[in-house]
Amino acid sequence: IGTVGQGSGEAIRAARAAYNALSEEEQASVSNYKTLVAAEKAYEELINAALGTSDELITVTMSVEKFTLGQGYILEPTLVTIPKDTTAAQLAIAMLGNDNMKFDGTGTSSFYLSSIADKAEAVKIPDAIQKLANLNLTNERASEDWLSEFDYAAQAGWMYSVAGEFPQVQASGKTMNDGEAIRWQFTVAGLGADIGDTNSGKVLIANEKDALTTLVAKVNALENSEGFIKDNAEAYEEAMAVLKNWSADKAAIDTAYAKLEAALNAATEDKTYGNIVPKNLVEDKAIAKAIKLIDAIPGDITAEAKDAIEAAR
Repeated sequence: IGTVGQGSGEAIRAARAAYNALSEEEQASVSNYKTLVAAEKAYEELINAALGTSDELITVTMSVEKFTLGQGYILEPTLVTIPKDTTAAQLAIAMLGNDNMKFDGTGTSSFYLSSIADKAEAVKIPDAIQKLANLNLTNERASEDWLSEFDYAAQAGWMYSVAGEFPQVQASGKTMNDGEAIRWQFTVAGLGADIGDTNSGKVLIANEKDALTTLVAKVNALENSEGFIKDNAEAYEEAMAVLKNWSADKAAIDTAYAKLEAALNAATEDKTYGNIVPKNLVEDKAIAKAIKLIDAIPGDITAEAKDAIEAAR
């Protein structure tokens, strides 16, 4: 199982299933069973801490972008289902994992994201951004493994937008509505001016890619997304190229959207590539809770055991 993180659910469930498939005699010989139990507990606590608690669920799109560096995605557009009271910070932690982020605060208080795990690659900062950055541009990166605040420029860092706007609150205090896109973007110059933050005072480019980002997330969420992408390569690749192109204008965005939307509508109408299935973080939370309830069932069938069984059911 290794170190327990947000991505440990599948390994933990597989380990539990393998253990449960053993005979009582074989189970007794498993010397590291306590490790599995500890991992299940840690995973449950991690999942519970990472999400909101509302029974009302919403589906949003999340991406992590570094277009200002002339690069692409750290996290491609992903459709995800979460409790409605989940904050933008909680979602980021749940999707990226603690081991892939450096931040202050928590998912619900004083959250500040300083770094995201990312292998260094060739940088080609657009000329307009370089001009705005001017003397603030350093072209230096502190770590080969992390993309962090102050990398490449004195005003660089991570910012987030929701529904095309840059909230004036920390991500730990921002919740989302169904259908919205939350995009974490790396800014190099103008404290967000290069990613469309109107609060920066001087916007270099409009933040108009939410709709296309969500459309790509829906394609990525198809049960047979690989098949769709292969059969509709031109439309999908054009959409991705436009998204990654920092200077793409509204006309290019709208054209790419129309082409990909037509292909997706045709595919979803006859279910050629299956259904659109968002990543369900709530399901992981429910599984973690179920594991805890099942573990609470005593070995002997007593009145107490019956109550525990009913709770697990």
